[in-house]
Amino acid sequence: MTRGPTGVLINPDRRDEAMLRINHALALPDATARTYYEAAALEQDRRAPWARIKGLLEKATEIEPLFGEAQFLLGSHATDDGEYAVAIERLGAAVKAKPRNASYWNALAYAQAKAGQREDAKTSARAAVRTAQTEEQERMAQSLLESLN
Repeated sequence: MTRGPTGVLINPDRRDEAMLRINHALALPDATARTYYEAAALEQDRRAPWARIKGLLEKATEIEPLFGEAQFLLGSHATDDGEYAVAIERLGAAVKAKPRNASYWNALAYAQAKAGQREDAKTSARAAVRTAQTEEQERMAQSLLESLN
């Protein structure tokens, strides 16, 4: 058994069954943002195309705009695709939802740096250093901040 992103235990041999249950829940008129996020996580585990995963994450953020985890995944993928304006918007929502998450701040700083927004990137990198909870997070944020100076 493994835990899904929300902590629900999922038997690796029963992912298809879990997906059927999630799809049933998604068909209900009151499907939650968390349900869409879980569906995206299961689809990612099943190696579904990014378009499918992205659609589920976007629906989660439509329902709950400050859904930090979904915004972070969308923003990180946008950064990887060179869509820095989208990345900054998504990662900005993630840090607004979870301002004490150093990984979110670091990702935002990186996207801002790639977009040429050096001063904003420095501010975000400093926030990443301040909110770091592990030595590795602090090291990564400090390294990014030093590269911006």
